[in-house]
Amino acid sequence: MHKPTSRVVAELMGSLPMGGIVVDTPVHAFVEPPPGLVLQSPSPLVPVRRDLPMGGQLAFVLDNVVTAEEADQIVMASELLGYRPEAPGIATPPGMRINKTVHWVAPEALMEVLFARIGHLLPTELGGKPLHAGFSHRVNIYRYDAQDVFNRHTDGDWPGYGLNTDGTHMVEWSGLRSGLTMLLYLNAGPQSLDSLRYCPSYPSATAINHADAPRRGWGLSGAASPPLPGTRQS
Repeated sequence: MHKPTSRVVAELMGSLPMGGIVVDTPVHAFVEPPPGLVLQSPSPLVPVRRDLPMGGQLAFVLDNVVTAEEADQIVMASELLGYRPEAPGIATPPGMRINKTVHWVAPEALMEVLFARIGHLLPTELGGKPLHAGFSHRVNIYRYDAQDVFNRHTDGDWPGYGLNTDGTHMVEWSGLRSGLTMLLYLNAGPQSLDSLRYCPSYPSATAINHADAPRRGWGLSGAASPPLPGTRQS
């Protein structure tokens, strides 16, 4: 079978789980994506939004974002790119992030279909600013093996990213910053999770407890908190 080809489109300073820096940590992109790395359009699923009780703060779960088969294909694609302990462009204190990660710029078509599925369920504005009509193409996937954890933290805001016209370099989208983090659960986990909420005073999310068992295909608005062994999240 022909193996899909990929290239490194950025090299950033990478932070290790227990402290330390690795220079030239790669961000990847596929030159030829795996044939199965597609989302069906129209979707066989009907995504549904469930708002979480956060005392007026914004947090919600989206059910039926991707099918089990689509989730498996995203996981397989990430395994082809390869996981590593250091996270490019991420700075976390020692011991906060104990997991493996791969960062990549996803195909534009994949992200367009994903936004088409759930964009109508997202807030139209955050902090008085209109929502951009599309997702950043940069995808950060984290793998949790036994005893791995991403301890509770507050996400900062991020710019949007895509590829340059010939697909050789990651480029930052000028004038755009994230206000919500989306966690996409790509396989099932046995534990409950701590969800996060949008904090209007700071463009990120603040952790609070929410007991619910995540399911594959979930989308959770917010940012990472103590996650689940054996799961992968973007």
